Amino acid sequence: MKPTAIPSNKKQTQISPPSQGAHNYQKVYDGRKRRVRGLWKRGDTFYAQLSLPDADGQRKVRRVPLEATSVAAASDELRRMVIKRNDQQLPAMVQKPRFDAYAQEYLE
Repeated sequence: MKPTAIPSNKKQTQISPPSQGAHNYQKVYDGRKRRVRGLWKRGDTFYAQLSLPDADGQRKVRRVPLEATSVAAASDELRRMVIKRNDQQLPAMVQKPRFDAYAQEYLE
């Protein structure tokens, strides 16, 4: 460094390694870079986002994991799920009741 030079004021930034937390949901695009509506990806798993009835009969938006490993297969599986949902042939995808609610109903 020259005697008249001023030291840099840039701070050293530490780059932290990627966290081990959960992956975020990412939008899925087809081969033409167009968004596939209702299809999401998280890690290596594809998810279908559908409006499904819950235990009370009210419709809620839920993400359902798909078995597909490619965008084309996931898109086909999503379309089949939408058709089954419209025909009311899709099984109810609700969470199981908690133990306290189940025990209360069982003991009655």
